[in-house]
Amino acid sequence: MTVEAVEATLPALSFRMNMRIQAERRRTDPSVPPLNMALHEKVLTHILAHPEEHRQGAWAVKDACGTAFCYAGHAVNMTMTDRDEFYWTSAFRRPDRGGQSSAESYFDAQQGRVLDISNSAMRQLGLTGYEGSLMFESSRTIDDLQWAYQLLADAEHYRLSKQETQQEQEVSE
Repeated sequence: MTVEAVEATLPALSFRMNMRIQAERRRTDPSVPPLNMALHEKVLTHILAHPEEHRQGAWAVKDACGTAFCYAGHAVNMTMTDRDEFYWTSAFRRPDRGGQSSAESYFDAQQGRVLDISNSAMRQLGLTGYEGSLMFESSRTIDDLQWAYQLLADAEHYRLSKQETQQEQEVSE
């Protein structure tokens, strides 16, 4: 194997190693927020069914081909109400696409303020800041996202079953 080939695999290996560390933390640290498995599954199911609507390199983007979101953008979009709206900017002009708009924030009508997509998605998905930074990285593939979610979900199931066992023991004492 060439040095270039080894270097090319390092980001993926680092991602997987760091996600394993985060999953172990999720298993053992009660301060880690509960994972919103239903929303993760909804996002992944949608991305798998509509890969053309997934663009990991942008929170939210719309152009002549339609609207696409990264993992975090999909999570926010799926939890928005009819009164919420993205703040679209026309920062990109691509002649081949007739122009492109992107969004990094949205207006949350219930809270009456503008919110950052990344932080809102982490909160809604039940991710820690570090888990979010790992999962929302622009280089993540759909396979990476599926693998990471399954790893975190397994850790969450372990934590929940451990909590249930502890509660049963407390009741029986």
